[in-house]
Amino acid sequence: MSEEIPSTGRNRRRATPRRVRAAEVVSRLCITAGGMGTIAAVVMILVFLVWVAAPLFGGATVGRPGDLGPAALVGSTPVAAGADELGLLGWTLDARGDLALFTIAGGERLARRKLFPAPLRPTAWSFAPDSTSVACGFQDGSVRVGRIAFTSRYLEGGEIPPALRTAKSGTVALASRGVARVTPGHQVRLQELAPPNGSWRARPERRRWTCSTIRSRPPAMPTGC
Repeated sequence: MSEEIPSTGRNRRRATPRRVRAAEVVSRLCITAGGMGTIAAVVMILVFLVWVAAPLFGGATVGRPGDLGPAALVGSTPVAAGADELGLLGWTLDARGDLALFTIAGGERLARRKLFPAPLRPTAWSFAPDSTSVACGFQDGSVRVGRIAFTSRYLEGGEIPPALRTAKSGTVALASRGVARVTPGHQVRLQELAPPNGSWRARPERRRWTCSTIRSRPPAMPTGC
């Protein structure tokens, strides 16, 4: 025989506790907010991609060209020119072996350096396409090699020009031997021409170099019947 459970005569009410209801409401809100946030993020990414790619389907425009006539080019015949990696300073090397430094923005001459003592004057030049190395040849057969490079350093204290102490990021000002610019971190970076440091020295050996002309003739094309 099964044991009968005695009845108390009162009906038991099964009710959900308030903390369970609160947790359910909070979870529903979190899930809804997460879903809406995911949809919003996907829509924003789509809008950004369209905003970036849309100009590719439009026409291109070319602005009016401007002439840059820096004072460093006056009275010289440049054989090569270049710029630093930041696009602040430019240089020219003329046929007399003089290296001139100027600003790209305004064309102001900053320095002029004579690379070779008189009466040496280069008659041939060779510039490495992927570096700053230069080789200059002379009439006596000697060769001098060197580098046209730039150095960067951050100014501190009294070295900072007064115009840049409270300037915003990207502001540029002339320095004694280069150009100073305010970085996004509100530091002042000086870009200047590197000193020779023993470069442009003559090679110990001297050889006479002769130039030969090589002519090639294309092979005859076969003819068919």
